[in-house]
Amino acid sequence: MKSQIVLLSLIILLSNLSAQTLKLEEAETKLEEKFVYNVGWTFLHIGTITLSTERLISYPELVKITMDIKTAPLLPFINIDEHNIAIIRESDGMTFYYYGKEKNDRQIVEVINRFYESENLTVHQVKDCSTGELICIDTIRYNEPYLIGTSLVNYTRNIAAAGLIKTAPTLLGTKFYPTTLDFCGPVEFVETEICEEPVRSFKYTGSAEWEGNATAGLSGDFTGWFSDDSEKVVIYAEMEILLGSIDIELSEFYKPGWIPPTSKSLLVQTKK
Repeated sequence: MKSQIVLLSLIILLSNLSAQTLKLEEAETKLEEKFVYNVGWTFLHIGTITLSTERLISYPELVKITMDIKTAPLLPFINIDEHNIAIIRESDGMTFYYYGKEKNDRQIVEVINRFYESENLTVHQVKDCSTGELICIDTIRYNEPYLIGTSLVNYTRNIAAAGLIKTAPTLLGTKFYPTTLDFCGPVEFVETEICEEPVRSFKYTGSAEWEGNATAGLSGDFTGWFSDDSEKVVIYAEMEILLGSIDIELSEFYKPGWIPPTSKSLLVQTKK
């Protein structure tokens, strides 16, 4: 009886607060950028990560981040197919809506988080897609803006500054974990598929205490290189997973007006 009362209370709460979130979910957007990354493990190509950013036209301070993670076909030991959407405030990474559809082996689950800043409240629910059964529904209270895995890249790009060390709370499931970012440098030239010339990149490191809780098994330490320009596009990254270390390399991009900063492009800009 107690669990039924709790569930009923949550349903009432959702019905009273849903109008704000539904407006965001249905808002018209404009695509600003899209990046495709190849993921490798040892000498194997194991999948791709596609990351896109859309601006909400009626809410210019908010962006919609879509991240798709797919393993390569016929991999014998792992099968991941994830679709993640987050609507975030660009200035501090605060998430107002999250949707995730995850396929792990035979089970497909749907995760929805609705965030209500005026109440400092997040409603978290998980549903089994094959049966339609609601696996869980919880409320989470918070006192400061926080990240989710889908918004971490965008947040990192926005705050990046040489010498900065920043720790931010990150929500995974129903628990908070610290993610520490260290923009230690130095500037290096990184070889990549997107250019004939190596890309001038700024190195940063991070630590995510997510063991056993992260998207696609990501956990532990990671290192990244983003373009050493105002756009700070992630060019290459190395991340820890449960099976070891993976490499993530930018292979395709759509970003009107952006030219990766190579030695040649820097010379052209200097001549102008």
